[in-house]
Amino acid sequence: MNNLQSTYARIPLRIKIAGLSSFLIVLLFLGYTMVQYAVITEWILREQETSLNRTVKEVNGYIRQQDTINAEAIRASEPFLQQVIQQNQFIRIIDGKEQTVLFVSRSVPDSWIPPRSVRSNTTENFRRGDDHLLVARSPLQAAGFSGTVEVASNLETVDQLQNRLKMLVVVCLSVGIVISAAGGIFLARQMVGPIKRMAATMNKIKLRGVHERVASVGNGDEISRLAVIFNEMMDELEKSFHQQRAFIENASHELRTPVAIIEGHLRLLHRWGKSDPRLLQESLDAAMQETHRLKELVDQLLDLSRLTDQRIPADERQVNLSAVLDSLIRNYRVLHPEASFNRQVPETMSVYMNPLHLEQILIILTDNAIRYSGIDKIVTYTGRLDNGHAEIAVRDNGEGIPSEDIPYLFQRFYRVDKARTRSLGGNGLGLSIAKGLAEAYEGDIAIESTLGVGTTVRIRIPARE
Repeated sequence: MNNLQSTYARIPLRIKIAGLSSFLIVLLFLGYTMVQYAVITEWILREQETSLNRTVKEVNGYIRQQDTINAEAIRASEPFLQQVIQQNQFIRIIDGKEQTVLFVSRSVPDSWIPPRSVRSNTTENFRRGDDHLLVARSPLQAAGFSGTVEVASNLETVDQLQNRLKMLVVVCLSVGIVISAAGGIFLARQMVGPIKRMAATMNKIKLRGVHERVASVGNGDEISRLAVIFNEMMDELEKSFHQQRAFIENASHELRTPVAIIEGHLRLLHRWGKSDPRLLQESLDAAMQETHRLKELVDQLLDLSRLTDQRIPADERQVNLSAVLDSLIRNYRVLHPEASFNRQVPETMSVYMNPLHLEQILIILTDNAIRYSGIDKIVTYTGRLDNGHAEIAVRDNGEGIPSEDIPYLFQRFYRVDKARTRSLGGNGLGLSIAKGLAEAYEGDIAIESTLGVGTTVRIRIPARE
């Protein structure tokens, strides 16, 4: 059984489809022709039987109309029987002792069917060699006579018609097998063709890269929709592939810079800094600064990795936004005494999420607002409830962002002015992390900016009453 299943599994799909469809078509056609043959044959036999019974009834009625019914009167009705009888038939009237009184025949001998008296109407089939005979009998009862009327017919023409029907069935079945096989092969090619093209495209993708696509017919069937879905999946995969490659390149570049700086200062110390306290202190400060930057970058890369893997902690609870902002502003006033912070958030406004994630989003946005503000560093927080969502806005008074750069700000390592932002300490990962955290709680984040006026970042998180 297992060997049979294994052998069947190795059969190509197109052969399975062609064979199965051909078999079903042939089976359907065979069943239809056999039923048709049986119905036609049965109908012909019933018609012959009806015709014989009608002849028997007619002969019986004619004889009963005679004034005197005896052997002489029956023999005198021979001219009438000659008119009634048909080709390949005989009419025979026998008495009670099964002796023939009158026999009229056309090509059917009397000896082919033995005489037999009956008490009721009967029909009987006879086989004599290759000949097929049908005989109908009816009792003939009258005053002074008791006998039987027999009408027999040679069904040679019926047998010939049946043989022709059989030949026709065989021929039609043979033609049907050929047509169904051709149709099955055509159907298999139509169904398997797109799948083969998809398989060929997948092989090309394996050998040449993710830019290959399946040629879509666009007729709307399941295979066409499968091709469309496959192409859309490959578009997303190619986009993700390019983004991943760009991410690796950017991450390598960002990691290379602090490592190169640390290496340079270590070499400087190795050559001349051992006996120069000023150079030693300067190199150690630079190395510590770059090490801190490197640690911060690694931490942010780990945060992005967790967001990509959707490993969001399940510690969700109702968090008061006003309380989180108060704590955040107190800390930033210590770190940045030159900055001013304004809060316009309802005291009872809250969201349902991990408080550390909410604080991380606000820290990222506050860092950006302070970093890219002008001389007067003013950060304004506003909040409101809108259609079941808590909307939090962080606004600065910096120089703003060009409109053509706004769609790309959430891409990893993207910076409007790479040289300027690097000197300010940015690495282009903060907004990516903030957006990932917001989306993890079915929220969203958007940026509005006007050159020379400032930038506003809006976060929408589902609120809980």
